[in-house]
Amino acid sequence: MSAENAMMDVRIAGSIRAAKEDPVWVRWALTIFAVITVGILVVVPVVNIFVEALSDGLVTYWKNLFSDPDTRHSIMLTLIVAPIALLANLVFGVAAAWAISRFNFPGRTLLTALIDLPFSVSPVVAGLMFVLIFGLQGYFGQFLRHDGYAIMPYLVSFVAVLIYMVLFFLLRPISVRARRGLWNRPLLTLSVGSVVVFGVSFFLQQYFDIWPHNKSLKIIFAVPGLVLATAFITFPFVARELIPVLEATGVDE
Repeated sequence: MSAENAMMDVRIAGSIRAAKEDPVWVRWALTIFAVITVGILVVVPVVNIFVEALSDGLVTYWKNLFSDPDTRHSIMLTLIVAPIALLANLVFGVAAAWAISRFNFPGRTLLTALIDLPFSVSPVVAGLMFVLIFGLQGYFGQFLRHDGYAIMPYLVSFVAVLIYMVLFFLLRPISVRARRGLWNRPLLTLSVGSVVVFGVSFFLQQYFDIWPHNKSLKIIFAVPGLVLATAFITFPFVARELIPVLEATGVDE
């Protein structure tokens, strides 16, 4: 009787497993479709780039790579824009992920939606957005053309405050028992510290007269615009990678 029950259980388990699985032809069809799609959208363009680049030979490719000033400028521009955008995304991404995973505050859902915004906005639309904001006929176009560098002290001070906030949470002792003094008062420490960091940074920039006066600041079709566009498109990746990890880790440890 027990053997019959065991066989029945095996048959039932097999039936349940078979019911949960798709037919073989469906799995193969979906797999082939995915491979063909990736091949058309990714593999074929990449292979075509190498074929066209090496069509005149390796020597011609090497000369165009290192002798052409436009190519060298493109490479240097990439080496400048990518690290700056990476650093900005690292600072903002860590701060946003820490705030979302550790605290409940008004606007938390809105912040999460804004982080996911670049995923739902086309890069073309994002580029148009920056043109409408910073272009010559944009909202800040005339201001940037006449005295654009006047905004730099505020922008640099704001970035300094964000870095200070990130460092506060990174250097804060994990153990509650190890926290002493201002570590136990994050709201007070962040508020007073942010004001001090902003004020000191702003004063130093004004005192040493770092930024020029009555000079236009070019955003679009320049390095700042490339950094903004790159950082905007890639911003969600850091935060979206860290939020699940921090939420899974929890606050107990």
